[in-house]
Amino acid sequence: MLKIFKLIVSCALIAGIVVGGIFVYRSCSMDGCDVSDKLSYETPVLRASTTKTNEGYTGVLEDLQADENFTLDKYPEIANDYSLQVIQIAEDSAKHLLLYVYQPSGNSKPLTATTVRISTSINDNAKWQDYSVTLVSQAGTLQKYVVNELTVKSDVVRYYDIVAFHRKWDKDIDDGIEDDNTISEVFCEVAQLWTACTLNGNVTYELDGSAIELVRILDKHVGFLRYPDGYIFGGGASVDGHYVAFSTDHDIDRLMEADLTFVTRHAKSYNDVRTDYDSPISKEVFLNDIDEAETNSIGIFGHTYKWKRIESISSFLQSEESKLTNETKDVIQDAQWVFRFYESEYKRYTPSTSMGPVVGSYVKEFTEVSDVTILRLMFETSGTVYNLGVVDNKQSGDNNPDNKVVGGCEDFFARIWNFVCEHWNLVLLISVILIAVILGIKILTLVWGK
Repeated sequence: MLKIFKLIVSCALIAGIVVGGIFVYRSCSMDGCDVSDKLSYETPVLRASTTKTNEGYTGVLEDLQADENFTLDKYPEIANDYSLQVIQIAEDSAKHLLLYVYQPSGNSKPLTATTVRISTSINDNAKWQDYSVTLVSQAGTLQKYVVNELTVKSDVVRYYDIVAFHRKWDKDIDDGIEDDNTISEVFCEVAQLWTACTLNGNVTYELDGSAIELVRILDKHVGFLRYPDGYIFGGGASVDGHYVAFSTDHDIDRLMEADLTFVTRHAKSYNDVRTDYDSPISKEVFLNDIDEAETNSIGIFGHTYKWKRIESISSFLQSEESKLTNETKDVIQDAQWVFRFYESEYKRYTPSTSMGPVVGSYVKEFTEVSDVTILRLMFETSGTVYNLGVVDNKQSGDNNPDNKVVGGCEDFFARIWNFVCEHWNLVLLISVILIAVILGIKILTLVWGK
């Protein structure tokens, strides 16, 4: 009897371990899929075609009405509400991500998103990117988009941290900027974290009930400073140091890292009458607070300029304020931080032909930087480190430097003065040697005669 009892107890323990293991496995697999305090949507909304054409996708209403809880009355026309609100996501069999959007002014003022800012990882691994979107269906205030260049992962649990949409700036409803900057695209804040889970062949989509934390950019100004590389025969060469000054809605003790994107176009301007542009190139850069940059100083009397990639506004002004235009100082006075994110070459020269230089003509070569937007900030506040997505517009400066750049003879002598200031010890030594040589020659002449 004792052996039988021990056998029964052992079997019960083994069964308990197996059941417990299955429970733990299911709990881990469903991490983020608990529907408590979350909005959950089941798979009936997955009615999208795999073909990326307007004709190949089912309609937005057809998809949403497959959910028995869907009611159109929840999405009324609101004429002066120009937001873009995500109400549902889906993944199709071709691994495209689909976004279902409520656009309240859709009947009176229809607006279309251009990009969406998403991270498919969370917490410390989060990295946001702007993906272009294509509108494939619209019905009144409801829209259906496919996210381009984003491939759905094969993981059991998939995350979509959606910070914001962007849409084209509209002069009728959007504010402009008082300085020389322009806005090409404005943001529509979303601040949602969606979780997609695949379990036993079924897919669920869940929206976290609380809005995700993010950073909002304020007091933004995009510009560049022009630094002469030195005097070169036939013209001057310079470096344009591009920067963005801004504030945020967070108290930041230390700004550690950042991701941002922008667009560049190489340009040639002929006598300031005609400008030819190369094709635009999109760039993404990573910045941290220990990286530095400097100019080359390749010409005669050139001066080497150095700066940190991430600076406080006080540090920026300490090194640059005397050179900045009054208009620039007025614009950036409320900013807190400066990113010095990119450098490009500026040249002005006299064009030549087979017959020689073209007298009275000149060419300027430079790089235009536009659509600057900040994607991510990592910062420390009161000892806690945050890695957050950023809500920011796409903003451009003009083609005029924000510092006082002199030219002609004034520029030449300014470069001489900069050279003297930087290499004063060498200049002093050469001056002493020259004076000694001149005095020596004078003394020898007096002693020995002519």
